[in-house]
Amino acid sequence: MGLRIVLATLLIGGCSFGFLAGCGAQLGAAHDLVPLTGQKRAVSTAPQQLAWHKTFIKGQLLTESSRETARAAYDPKSRLMWLGTAHSSFKCINSVSGQVVWEIDVPGGSRGEAIWHDGAVYFGGEGGQFLALDAATGEQKWSYKVQAAVRRAPVISGGLVIFVDGANTIIALEHRTGKWRWQYRRDPPKHFALAGEARPIVVDGRVYLGFSDGHLVALSSTDGTVAWSQRLSDPNATFQDADARAAFSEGVLYASSVSGDLFALDPVTGKVKWRQSVGGALQLSVFQGDLILAQPKGRLFRFDVYKRKTVWSIAVNDQWGSPTEIEQSGDNLVVGWSKGGLYWVDGRTGEPTLQFNPGSGISARPLVTQDGIYVLANQGTLFAFRTNLLRRTQQKTPLVTSPGRGL
Repeated sequence: MGLRIVLATLLIGGCSFGFLAGCGAQLGAAHDLVPLTGQKRAVSTAPQQLAWHKTFIKGQLLTESSRETARAAYDPKSRLMWLGTAHSSFKCINSVSGQVVWEIDVPGGSRGEAIWHDGAVYFGGEGGQFLALDAATGEQKWSYKVQAAVRRAPVISGGLVIFVDGANTIIALEHRTGKWRWQYRRDPPKHFALAGEARPIVVDGRVYLGFSDGHLVALSSTDGTVAWSQRLSDPNATFQDADARAAFSEGVLYASSVSGDLFALDPVTGKVKWRQSVGGALQLSVFQGDLILAQPKGRLFRFDVYKRKTVWSIAVNDQWGSPTEIEQSGDNLVVGWSKGGLYWVDGRTGEPTLQFNPGSGISARPLVTQDGIYVLANQGTLFAFRTNLLRRTQQKTPLVTSPGRGL
């Protein structure tokens, strides 16, 4: 029987983080059963503590349109971050203080995950454009028109920026100029498909990406030619999406779909080394050589790829919605739930260690940095967490004061 996580019970500052969808943001140890008494037992042993929060959208009702999927880009040297929201501008933010350095308007908003590379920021807008901005000023370097919104993080490889849009198309552009180099598209399934796309990975000159028709495809990162394609899903299943990002570990490629088995593949040939019935996966990650899988209806588990058996399993509330990608902070796994909150789990034991409930759900992938963890909650509030906050001396970050320009 799986271990069930108990909802957070420690209220921070009463209801100071107000949302229309709930009383307020809550942070507490996973097994603290004291019902909102304000008792702070167990918080001192928590892996993270809330440092600051900033709301970019106010008075927004909790609807599908307020679902935030953007993840900030981050520069560890300057400690600046760059983030868009669904109904607000794209911003450069001081990660230490939360102060906005510059901001620009993006037509239609941006729910796309951004990346920082060599002084530029790359991300997708909701209006069907992919953008490159000067990280210091917000000035547009170039833009490229796409057929659908780009929400998953791009990858920089071999002078190219490679990304996938919502029309089942993966595109490669020259990252300095935005010039088109290649693209590949698969037809969507005839019946149903889940919202969202897989995030591509690039390993040894190959791009690996799962599609909504249940296939994992390996492409040349140079010119987009197909090396191989492997079906991961049951062709008779209602949903066949292979939206979990493929995982690469010790020369083996691991992949799954929402309705299929877990596959271990030869990354060069696509040949199946082994497959295991696990009930499908929405998210997939590597931890200490094993796999962490998040499934529909709220199951999170660790799978030993050598013994091919489950190490530990957590059953969470099936009303919490869909999981984000799973990130790591030390020995802790960090995952958000679209109708729940942010959860820390000890990856070695499966023991929940901390949970944070903003009252609106979390659909955005957490950003784990040298300074802490940042996550954008639904309805547009960015939360920053720090390790050992009370003993930490915050360092000042140089601010860039050049105004941004509208696009």
